[in-house]
Amino acid sequence: MTPRPIFITAPARSGTSMIAGLLQRHGVWFGRSSKKSNLNPRGFFENDRFLHETRDTVGPQGPVPFRWWTEWPRMMAAEGWKPEQRWAVKAMPWAWKFLYQFEPVVVFCWRPATQTIRSQLAAGFQPDEETARRRVLSHWDMMRDIRSKADCVDVYTDQVARGRYASAIFAFQDIGITFQQSLADEWIAPKLFGDWRLDND
Repeated sequence: MTPRPIFITAPARSGTSMIAGLLQRHGVWFGRSSKKSNLNPRGFFENDRFLHETRDTVGPQGPVPFRWWTEWPRMMAAEGWKPEQRWAVKAMPWAWKFLYQFEPVVVFCWRPATQTIRSQLAAGFQPDEETARRRVLSHWDMMRDIRSKADCVDVYTDQVARGRYASAIFAFQDIGITFQQSLADEWIAPKLFGDWRLDND
């Protein structure tokens, strides 16, 4: 049986890159991701082709092309994905409409709103605090809607960043992946994630 895919989502600056990178180190396939920055020097784990076909071509408000449900597996295969491999997509909650027919397990990354908003402002993602707050709350509303339709697990990234892995361990267990603490200790380097006063995602 082909393993169910994984959808990692949350508002920007919630720790999704940290969790996506951890899943990748546990063998999950994310495909080609070229995006990096000073905020995330090890990458965002956002599939380039997925972003192009969804955000850049269709957009959050556009309809999903009927061909998408057969084309996306072909696109992944062109990047080297094999049907026996567990695959994942990391994206904003609105991307659910491009994934629901694949019946993914959804990983919600939760970070306190004040930290998320502060981090978005520091990164220049939003022009002011009120806009950032509205965006975070809007994404949380989308996540609540997704929860009513899908199998979801919760990871509390501010705790994971400090080496408190309980929520990640339970989430991995529900996903069907054996959590390896040695991989987590290696990936969640203190200089990047250990002190979130640095506001790393």
